[in-house]
Amino acid sequence: MGRILALADGVNWGDGARLAARCAVRGAMDHLNHCILTHQFTNTNEVFHELLASFHRAHSLILQEEGMLTTLCVAVALPVSNSNSWVLCVCNVGDSLCFVYNSSYGVREVTLGSHDSSEMRDMRNAGGALGPVDGRNPQLQNLTCSETFVESGDLIFITSDGISDNFDPVVGKFCVIKKTEENENPALPKLTDRKLSVTASGPSHHGDSFHRTKSCAASIPCIDATQRQNLMLLRMRDIISNGFLPRKDTLNDEPVTPRPPNPSRLCTSLTQFATQLSTAKRRVLENPELYKKEKLTKSEERARRKMVRERIADLPGKLDHASVVAYRVGCTNRNNKTKYRYEPKHENSLPTETVEANSITCIV
Repeated sequence: MGRILALADGVNWGDGARLAARCAVRGAMDHLNHCILTHQFTNTNEVFHELLASFHRAHSLILQEEGMLTTLCVAVALPVSNSNSWVLCVCNVGDSLCFVYNSSYGVREVTLGSHDSSEMRDMRNAGGALGPVDGRNPQLQNLTCSETFVESGDLIFITSDGISDNFDPVVGKFCVIKKTEENENPALPKLTDRKLSVTASGPSHHGDSFHRTKSCAASIPCIDATQRQNLMLLRMRDIISNGFLPRKDTLNDEPVTPRPPNPSRLCTSLTQFATQLSTAKRRVLENPELYKKEKLTKSEERARRKMVRERIADLPGKLDHASVVAYRVGCTNRNNKTKYRYEPKHENSLPTETVEANSITCIV
């Protein structure tokens, strides 16, 4: 029996985005549940065929219910015949990403093909979405099908960008982007047309040009795009393995060995980290002084908005929908139910709750 995980994150805010996310998960899950219950897959081509069909079903339901735009990531884990391994097939559009945690190898991203990890990402752009982008059609610019093998005990989890982006070292203000001479001066020739000179001690000869990484004046490390991706995965591994807050012996006040992660603790640790990292930004926006009913001139209003933007820009974290769903590979014992955590999209909505599920889990 296969296992399905699905997560959708409405683009922007409002009822239309929330409706689109719910329709996307409902449409995809209905289609895949029917396929898994009535059809025996013999190869991954058949799995991906049904995954793409589920995305079509999800988009059709969004149009039918007059929803707006949403990302969608759906993962199907299936046992491999005559093997102890499982195969994980993932289809995603937008910036909701899928990862696998292994206690020995750490965290790896399955959906790497949906974005170029060698280039800096624009986190304001989801990259693609289901729903009426142009009035009827979706934007499938980064629609990606990914496949990997997983072992029993591995943890598969899907996050919205409100979780994954908060593990980015630049968003967390742990590092800054490394700037190069080419970034600052687009008039320079391409890197492939330039020669590197590291031996010249005096003024360079006329006509000699070279690419040089500018020294970083910041007091925190400067990183490139590949390092940025790797550090994000390393921080995820640390939080999943050790928890967000280290456990202590209540008698001796000494750290104790962390408990092995499970789906419930994984979801709790990731959401706690993202929430705590963005606390300072949230406090700025929750300051009642910002919302006093007083008459301001247009210039005073613009100055106040600029001040708030500048204060927020200097603080770590990203304020966004934060959702995560997780599953432990090979968990089939009905008496040992898998748990996942549901995070509401708005802080003033229903309180966080833990829900038990046997085989299929999904959140909106």
